[in-house]
Amino acid sequence: MKLEFLTCGSLNESFLSQIAFFRKCLDFLGGDYERARLVASFGDHDRNELPSEWAPYFDRIDVNFAHEPGAVNPYHEAQHERRFELLDDSADVSVLIDADVALLAPMDALCEQIIGSQALAGVVAHFHFPWPDGTGDPVSDWEDLYQRLIGKPFSPKYRYTLKPLDTPAQAPFYINYGVFAGPPRVLRQFDARERELRDRVRAEVGDVWCYQVDLALTCADLDLPTLSLPMRYNYPNDPVADRLYPDELKRVVFMHYLRTKLFSRSEIFATPSAFDAFLDLELEGSNKLFQAHVQAVTNGRYPFPRASI
Repeated sequence: MKLEFLTCGSLNESFLSQIAFFRKCLDFLGGDYERARLVASFGDHDRNELPSEWAPYFDRIDVNFAHEPGAVNPYHEAQHERRFELLDDSADVSVLIDADVALLAPMDALCEQIIGSQALAGVVAHFHFPWPDGTGDPVSDWEDLYQRLIGKPFSPKYRYTLKPLDTPAQAPFYINYGVFAGPPRVLRQFDARERELRDRVRAEVGDVWCYQVDLALTCADLDLPTLSLPMRYNYPNDPVADRLYPDELKRVVFMHYLRTKLFSRSEIFATPSAFDAFLDLELEGSNKLFQAHVQAVTNGRYPFPRASI
């Protein structure tokens, strides 16, 4: 099976360290994952060159600089878009990931689903997006956006994932962009239409929520096949998720370490002191699971020693 993972970020130690750790996660699993392609698309940079102290840790990562050095890059959009431009059409499955995502276990079962259905896949977002012009009712908001932006009726299919389990369906295929997977051919089709809709969506919901909302509208507009995935495929390090999904916690595939109350995602792989402090924490639930995975992948030693630190 030919896999590729595509991530993006700014050229700083936070993103460099997170992306380098994801490479270690792939190598730790071996097999198709060790052979998998990892692409890092960078923006917000002043030179098309990795810092020399990080270069050794990117020798098996395809690095791309998404705009000319020093160019204006509104919304960090260039590096996000470049991921789609770098898709390998020969891959069986392509996975777009946020930098603060770690792969804990093989995703073979999901890959079989994606290959068999030729569908786009992701985990439904945690909550409804805050929309100043909205009604406060998610269904009414989606009905409005569907009608005005893509001219289609809306029928709710999914519950927002960090709402109580008895909450009714209120959302379309509106996923957290932390993990977005599919066949490269379908992702390219999605990308072309998503860019056409984006300015109109941004004018409605603003910069922060534009991409997730546009993803949902694009999939609906093109009638693309989609798979709403169990939480294990984009599990947040969040105690609410731990309470709602105890069985999924036992089966996490992708850990999205986006919560920063107990540790800083931008620091834990950037310096030895932050790394050691993270491993010394007394943690519970998903945070403890993530910590144990980091311990296993690194043997408890800081994985990116550099002369400058």
